[in-house]
Amino acid sequence: MRSPEVRLPALDESPERGYSNTMNKETTVTKKFDAIVYGWRNLSNEKVYVGFHKTSEVHDGYVFSSENEELNEAWSYGLLQRHIIFRGSPSECITLENYALKFAKNNLDWSNFYNQSVGGGEGCIKDFSNLSEDAKHLAEAFLYGVNPPEEQLDCFQTFDSDLINEIANNIKSGKYLKVESSVNEIFELERNQVRMNIIHEDKVEQIADLMRADPAKARTNIEPVVVCVYDNGTRKVIDGNHTINAAKRAGWSKVDVVFINFSDFEFNHSNVNAFGYEMNHSDKIKTPNSSEDCQRAIINIYHDLVERGEKVDIRSAKFKDTVTQALQQWWTPKKIVSNLDRAKVRIATDEAHAKLNFKRWTKPELDKIAREYEKADFNRAVISISSGTSYNAGVGAILNKMAGANTKRGIIVISHNDIGQYDAWKASEVKLKAVIASLKGSGLSIDYTVLDAFVK
Repeated sequence: MRSPEVRLPALDESPERGYSNTMNKETTVTKKFDAIVYGWRNLSNEKVYVGFHKTSEVHDGYVFSSENEELNEAWSYGLLQRHIIFRGSPSECITLENYALKFAKNNLDWSNFYNQSVGGGEGCIKDFSNLSEDAKHLAEAFLYGVNPPEEQLDCFQTFDSDLINEIANNIKSGKYLKVESSVNEIFELERNQVRMNIIHEDKVEQIADLMRADPAKARTNIEPVVVCVYDNGTRKVIDGNHTINAAKRAGWSKVDVVFINFSDFEFNHSNVNAFGYEMNHSDKIKTPNSSEDCQRAIINIYHDLVERGEKVDIRSAKFKDTVTQALQQWWTPKKIVSNLDRAKVRIATDEAHAKLNFKRWTKPELDKIAREYEKADFNRAVISISSGTSYNAGVGAILNKMAGANTKRGIIVISHNDIGQYDAWKASEVKLKAVIASLKGSGLSIDYTVLDAFVK
């Protein structure tokens, strides 16, 4: 990558631009940013692409805007390695991109760069006066082949990835013995839930069908059920929920089981959960990890941290960095970040339910309330709906119900599905009132009632 005409300064020669020692130090990112300057380095030929991207989330899935064929082919074969050179304001970042590319074009071999231009654009400061010397230093160092310092994220300790991989490999290699065990006995054991939906009936039937049609083939293609044995003698299925259910359905009497003592997981339940995620990544007959499973994984990490006494703020950057670092071997960082908000709502709802008696109204309960309203006034149509959709789907649904009942009066029974809907209700109610008001003068009358979110 380095041009033969340019000698990289040593640290003692240029204190302000010392590339030899400073770039391998870890740094903690705390400054708020709205944009990044990133660099892609081709591992096969050291060619470089430098870009600017307006974002506050480095895991948003963005790659680059270049249509360079060689660059895109290198990326598709996994030959490009991305580095975040700098984080800052959009003006700082677009200016630093321009600075770096001009520096490269003037001082280095421009043919070693995939960029077609030196960048620039709206917000770029031509005299670079908004750039710190540190920012320039980082950019120049990257151009000379020295990668930015590895970021030291503020994270909770969750599980030991090396340990998880070792246990998984030991199962596959046969280090843990397979024990032929009673299907009925294993079927009755408690299950460790790492998925949002612990059982998918279609997958159970798919495995059971194979077990019925060709038992010999099934036994070579289906991984053993894995059971963790705890200190008090309790046993729990930690992998193979679908397998044991399918074996029960197919009428098998015996199934292969691997028993692992909790001590092998270093008495850490987070390691047990992580093992489940890893085994769900198997190439054998499995239901792959889904977005809902990602949410469950985030929730599990939160509860494991809380149970061991950590003070966890689910809205903090520390929690986001923790789950991103912990789960990125099974889901992409973009997928993790996109599921984080949904997981936060579930966590907040569960805590509200436990501490504040948050009430989740069930369908039978809602149906009963609707019948009571209909009984009290038979000439009024009634529907029940969640607060999050009450102002659009709710109004449409009650109008349809009113038309079907040949009445001009209706009432919407509203409940909150989760704490997020409860928190957003004031804004939702404004929209609902506006829609109802728009019907004024039509002769139609719609009322609504909101069920209590918290009950004793």
